[in-house]
Amino acid sequence: MTHLSTLTAMLGLTLALAACNSEPPRPQIAASGAPVVQGAPAARVTKYDGTYAGTISPTSGAYSCPNAVRGNRSMTINYGRALLDMNPGRSSPLQGLVQEDGSLRATDQIDRANSVTGTTTGEQFVGTWIQGRCIYTLTFRRTG
Repeated sequence: MTHLSTLTAMLGLTLALAACNSEPPRPQIAASGAPVVQGAPAARVTKYDGTYAGTISPTSGAYSCPNAVRGNRSMTINYGRALLDMNPGRSSPLQGLVQEDGSLRATDQIDRANSVTGTTTGEQFVGTWIQGRCIYTLTFRRTG
């Protein structure tokens, strides 16, 4: 019983000291002088929303990559969220958020090494798809 009460007292004292020693966090200030709100979600970029379609072609490299994935694919951007079905029926769609400058990095939710990076101008999307050791070039035009 004495050990339990001693342990409880020590734990209480440790927590009290930790609470006294911690300083309140200092607010971050943006370049404009306005405080930066922590934890606030960034606004979604919607100016690139639409459907993009085009071709995929293997880039030259040291590895032999399957040509079966060559051909047409599409990407949908809705409320700033991009979905690309790169391997229909074989893997989940790649997902990512389009940034203000049009840049995008979309990944498979399970295999993060399966990814697309690129940039959209609103009229076209040019990017690179990396699947394992294979690298493909994507050239899409806005269709809707």
